[in-house]
Amino acid sequence: RKTISINPIATDTAKYLGSEWIAPRPGTDCAMMLGMIHELVRTKKTDEAFLAKCTYGWPELRDYVMGKTDGIEKRRLGSAGVRRAGRKIVELVHDMQSHRTMIMMGWGIQRIQYGEQSHWMGFALAAALGQIGLPGGGIGTNYAYSNGGTPMAYGPFLGGISSSVKP
Repeated sequence: RKTISINPIATDTAKYLGSEWIAPRPGTDCAMMLGMIHELVRTKKTDEAFLAKCTYGWPELRDYVMGKTDGIEKRRLGSAGVRRAGRKIVELVHDMQSHRTMIMMGWGIQRIQYGEQSHWMGFALAAALGQIGLPGGGIGTNYAYSNGGTPMAYGPFLGGISSSVKP
């Protein structure tokens, strides 16, 4: 198992866990996840059966991501402020799709105008991966969907890390 921290700031927690660090520009979370969803659609790696059965609005989101609604494909990961890491983000989304993945988002990114959109985009990415509700994957089992789809404050905490960690 590995952890990847996608955060403009290299956090102490990520360092402690030995997480790989990807540093996007602040405020580019949605653009990056739109690019990730675009890559899944482009390579036909979305879970269409899950999306048809368990979501509402996927055809509209897919059309938006692929540029059918506004003529702009949301594929440019470089526009998400991770120009140097664009290839890494493509590799990451394919890795996420091929393995059980838990997307864990902190609440801090919502504290800007339209900040809630990053959380909704995280749910959309998890849905596109088709891993919501599976043991060990999605935003599901360890985050929001384990509570009937309502985000709970205890979701993003890692229960296995003691509060009295010795150096």
